[in-house]
Amino acid sequence: MCLARYHVDRGVLRWSTDDDCMLQQVDVTLPRAVGYGAGLIDWLFRGELEVTAEPGVAGRAIVVSRAALGAGTIEVLAEDARGVRKAIGQPLAVQKGAAGDAVATVEVPADALKVYVLFEGADAAGEPLVAVGALAAAAPQ
Repeated sequence: MCLARYHVDRGVLRWSTDDDCMLQQVDVTLPRAVGYGAGLIDWLFRGELEVTAEPGVAGRAIVVSRAALGAGTIEVLAEDARGVRKAIGQPLAVQKGAAGDAVATVEVPADALKVYVLFEGADAAGEPLVAVGALAAAAPQ
């Protein structure tokens, strides 16, 4: 890759970067920078929870992790028809789990239009992780 062009003019060393040199720099560094950026975004958003209603049981939901988790806590928040969110119950302790494992069963209040689940802890490698998931509950009657 061209970092700079140089030439000696009357015993003076002169440096410059022309268009061809700068294009070579972009061709080499831009794909690398984009790759690192994509890797960082993948790492930051590696935590995702899937929240689904428990089949045959009204008022309960199952939380499944899409990535392997380490120890942490799960907090449940419910949103009512006014858009007000409040914490439901105490945070739940979560132990290590593989990707696709059910990590918790949570209660869904009858007046909740939406339920949010927040995991704070570590991933399977011990790196800090925050993961979220949501469930749109049935509208109250």
